[in-house]
Amino acid sequence: MTDTSAADSGQDAASDSTAKKTSRVYGGKTSEERRSERYQSLIDAAFDIVGGEGYAAATVRAICKRASLSERYFYESFDSRATILNALYDTIVHEGRSRVLDAISAIPVEELEAAKRTPNGIHPIILAGTRAYSEFFTEEPYRANVVVIDATSVPANRDGLSVGSSYSFSDLISELLSSLLGYEHPLAKICGIGMVGYFSRVLSWWFVEGHERDAHYLAESTALVFQGMLDRLAQDKPDGVEVPDPQLIAAKIGPDRMRGTPLNPVEDN
Repeated sequence: MTDTSAADSGQDAASDSTAKKTSRVYGGKTSEERRSERYQSLIDAAFDIVGGEGYAAATVRAICKRASLSERYFYESFDSRATILNALYDTIVHEGRSRVLDAISAIPVEELEAAKRTPNGIHPIILAGTRAYSEFFTEEPYRANVVVIDATSVPANRDGLSVGSSYSFSDLISELLSSLLGYEHPLAKICGIGMVGYFSRVLSWWFVEGHERDAHYLAESTALVFQGMLDRLAQDKPDGVEVPDPQLIAAKIGPDRMRGTPLNPVEDN
């Protein structure tokens, strides 16, 4: 008869030993912490090279040299140059999305109140969001180079690069449209995708030809297009649907809200 208790005891001991090895602390840091630091160092190095010199210069050797890491650590996290470009793209888009949400949640109450009294003009939520996203790129042009120049020029990525990130941001726009309308318009999703495309083209122009112009040009033009979409979709509003309170929409977005969670402000009574 097999002594299962002894076998189980041996397996537990082996598991404990493995856990101790994987979480062993060196220099006050666990192996997971050190790996995370190496990952971030590689991302930072790739950002410097791709943003400043272009994707062609971002070889594995160059990235590792900039990060002061051996090449074996590159393959610990990434399997190719295209993979790290994807990760870099995702990181930038996520940071930009967070900047937008934080800006909207920080709109002064008096501005939101004014939007209720005088509904004409560009909605403060739209203006805050477009300003935040525009400033996010114009304050650090390398971001624009990665997102709209190199990311889409790499043959392996041209058709499918970070589709998740692009749609994640377009989903945010369609959610904002639906929230401002007070209901989910059937065209909101495709309008969100269109806004991402519009901003990418304008940002590309700014990076290539308009560096001397500030974020105002990007923000104002994008806000006008966004507001135009909102005004047109509002004409299809079903009877009985009321325009949501801007304060309620901004509160729903709060800085600690999980990015990507549907807003649905009209559900609150």
